[in-house]
Amino acid sequence: MIFEMFFYTIFAIALLAKRRIAVVASTSVVLISFVALGPGSTAGNWAPPASSSIAYLADPISIEFVFGMMIALLYRAGVRVPMWATVGLIAVAVIWLTQSTAMPSVPRPFGAGIAATLIVAAMSLSSMSSPKYRPFMGGVTFLADISYALYCTHLLSFGLVAWAAAKLAISPVGRAWAYFLAMLATGLIIAAGTHLLFEKPITNLLKGRIERPGGPVNSAIRKFRLSLRPSTI
Repeated sequence: MIFEMFFYTIFAIALLAKRRIAVVASTSVVLISFVALGPGSTAGNWAPPASSSIAYLADPISIEFVFGMMIALLYRAGVRVPMWATVGLIAVAVIWLTQSTAMPSVPRPFGAGIAATLIVAAMSLSSMSSPKYRPFMGGVTFLADISYALYCTHLLSFGLVAWAAAKLAISPVGRAWAYFLAMLATGLIIAAGTHLLFEKPITNLLKGRIERPGGPVNSAIRKFRLSLRPSTI
């Protein structure tokens, strides 16, 4: 969660500029932080920094946010890939992840990070707009919509399953698949409920306030941008 807050803080400030400038600025801060504070500048390796220092914010995992921003720029630019490329990227990601897992020396951003990037890019940039794929894409889109709620609530969901199993005296030993499916189902149900009952209504409310032309948020942003312009005599 610390890395997300670090990224959101950087990006929220950068959003006062144009989108591409915001991405470039955020990317620069992340990469400069990694080079200046990260393990690559001191220990000569890619191990995560000690959690007790400011260098913790320069953990190599932060580079994965840069990968995500690059995908977002491609999406906004209208880049789309055909069905065969979507399937191919996912297959390459699975192979890449399998191979990198077998080699612990591979830094996470270039192992699981690249694999995750390929999967996200494949699904985000897919051009599966054909009617025959619509039901499938509707389900995938909903999973994408609840992904943030799933991220925020998955530990709670897993803890709930563990608590219920303990109360019912059900040991996961020998029932690994059942335990896994119970955690998956519980996680998705709680995430879907959180998204539909809390995240979506709040997001729509805030978007309405932000996008309102004469609203306080737009006015504040406009005044701030004007204050950054050099004064003319």
